[in-house]
Amino acid sequence: MKSLRIGSSLVVLILLAACKSPGLSAAPEAQSGLTTIDLCVMSQGSAVPVHAEVARSWSERRIGLMGRKHLEPAHGMLFLYDDERAANQGFWMKGTLIPLDIAYLGRDGEILAVQTMAPCREVGRDCPTYSPGVRYWSALETNAGFFDQHLIEKGGSVKEMSPGQCRQTLNPG
Repeated sequence: MKSLRIGSSLVVLILLAACKSPGLSAAPEAQSGLTTIDLCVMSQGSAVPVHAEVARSWSERRIGLMGRKHLEPAHGMLFLYDDERAANQGFWMKGTLIPLDIAYLGRDGEILAVQTMAPCREVGRDCPTYSPGVRYWSALETNAGFFDQHLIEKGGSVKEMSPGQCRQTLNPG
């Protein structure tokens, strides 16, 4: 009988050790295997090529850049939606390890708003939401400081374009 109680206790301990609280677990695993495209981010005489992963599905957008420890310069993630998003539907940085810039885009790729977002490693729901204050169709996340560094601001645009074509937009001919 004593060995049965010890065996049962061991099973319970093993099961408890295997079950981690989702709120206390490590940062989520970074997603991979997303489609990538080349973009040209333009504003005030600046045209900067960006290589972006594309998050189209709900689950891809939900994970976004969570769990990434690093994002290469001139890389990002483009979030695409089937419908226009409300001005209060923003982005949440829970589980995101690096600071990011975000540009909220209109249907034609016009930059409607730009923000810098801080990483949030809080447990639970204590992370702020970054809402654009304008309706939008897509959003582009890059490393924090990207838009300031390249003088990209509201009124600029984001278009799908090869890096060579993007550079030529500044120096046609």
